[in-house]
Amino acid sequence: MTQRHGREPWRDQVPVTIEEAYNRIKNKYIQLVKKSGVKEPDIRKDQEDALQALARYAVKMDVNRIELFKGRNKGIFIFGNLGTGKSTLLRAFMACISSNGKWLHGEDERSTNTFLPADKMFESIYGSSSSKFRYKHSKECVFIDDVGTEQAMVSHFGNPKYPFIEIVTSIYEKFNESNFLEPQQTLFLTTNLSPKKIEEIYGERIADRLKELGYQIIIGGDSFRNFGKI
Repeated sequence: MTQRHGREPWRDQVPVTIEEAYNRIKNKYIQLVKKSGVKEPDIRKDQEDALQALARYAVKMDVNRIELFKGRNKGIFIFGNLGTGKSTLLRAFMACISSNGKWLHGEDERSTNTFLPADKMFESIYGSSSSKFRYKHSKECVFIDDVGTEQAMVSHFGNPKYPFIEIVTSIYEKFNESNFLEPQQTLFLTTNLSPKKIEEIYGERIADRLKELGYQIIIGGDSFRNFGKI
């Protein structure tokens, strides 16, 4: 298809179908599981449901990008206990989209997203200077794995810092900016924590903001109230 002058390529692409998204994400998931040493991955029903939800979300995201509804793009939060495959599921999804949230239609395209372990948030945000926060999280899609395994508060030159709270606050502020034609950041995460535990650790304000910022996918448990579903 001929690209119109001055238009970004993804604006002229045909939206991905749910079947195409599902097959791509599932194949990537199986590939990642096999890399971990499992020869014949057995996909449980809750993991199958999660793959279907991620595929529906991928279509929603792709259509939104093409139609320029850039504002208020809610992300995906995968809840589940240890060993449920939530990190691998999110990695599989991440590998199928670009850093600005565009579905990678061509097999030759590669994702440039960064999968940030929660216990590395402090180094990622600050490093040797506070300016690294703006640089590291300048991409439109932010992926954080295992929220709750990090130190909630870290001392930085004698000052208390709260890495996850700062990331959520920064993304939430952009989420609520009035200029929806500007790219908003979208948060994706995995966690072993329940919403109640998130509130206990990070406070009621952050818990409420997370409910606005993402849809829930539950692996091996019941859905949580006040979180949207795909």
